Amino acid sequence: MKIILLCGGELSQSVGETIGCKLAEASIDFELVDTKGFQKEKIAEASVVCIIMQTVENDQPPESAQRLVSYLKKKDLSVDLLRDVRFAVIGLGDSSLLLDRQTTTGRDCNKVAQTLNKRMGELGGTMMHSLCEADERTGLTEVDPWIASFVKTLLGHT
Repeated sequence: MKIILLCGGELSQSVGETIGCKLAEASIDFELVDTKGFQKEKIAEASVVCIIMQTVENDQPPESAQRLVSYLKKKDLSVDLLRDVRFAVIGLGDSSLLLDRQTTTGRDCNKVAQTLNKRMGELGGTMMHSLCEADERTGLTEVDPWIASFVKTLLGHT
């Protein structure tokens, strides 16, 4: 099984390394890839793709992730491009950057992750784990339980 962890943004690199440590502890092979060096062939060749993506101000991906996001949004991609790929997406947002800070949640500040999660399915990928919508304002408390569950899911498929 070929597992790729695609990290978009500085914070996502740290979360990706945490996931990598947990995968290594479980003797699961993986490759940690910064989206800055994204190669489109890697996504379709993987068995499992885990995208760890920050959303920065104005619902945009980090600059280093523009290439990946632009590629996946292309309208001319085949609807079965990812037919053999299982995927999971972690969104890392910061609701304190939004105007209405009183009522916002992780869901409101993870637009890029939501878009990528939907698009991976539209391209024929199979979602293997629920979307994680973490919020820096609340200390990313959603991340650790999600990682534990993700690793457990992978162990069930290896």
